[in-house]
Amino acid sequence: MTAPAEHLTRDHDVTLIDMVAYSGATWDWHRMHYDADWARAAGFPGPVLDGQQLGAWLAALVQEAAGPDWRLAEMAFRFAHTVHPGDVVRCAVRCSGNDEAELRYELTANVVGDDGEVRYPALSGASARLVRR
Repeated sequence: MTAPAEHLTRDHDVTLIDMVAYSGATWDWHRMHYDADWARAAGFPGPVLDGQQLGAWLAALVQEAAGPDWRLAEMAFRFAHTVHPGDVVRCAVRCSGNDEAELRYELTANVVGDDGEVRYPALSGASARLVRR
């Protein structure tokens, strides 16, 4: 049995190419995810990262932290700010509860600057619960 990690962090460079690839994989062709002119007309500074892509990054990270003996049972979060191409998103998970039957993690996703400092949170109230396989 592998012991779950207490904390794990991963940075993701947001690119329009990755956003379009994710849209294709999920069949989510809303123009806000790839059309800069449409996004600006809607009041955004540019195309908006699909929230499911952010969720997928967090799900993969929390599963990596927990290890193969655990499976993700539920995850919850609220969007706090949009994310755009050129942003760097720092995803982090921190164990907040560990017993024989379940693990709980607090999740964060923050847009960071070139200096690594948080510019703004992309999510709020994020958490995950994993159960033993």
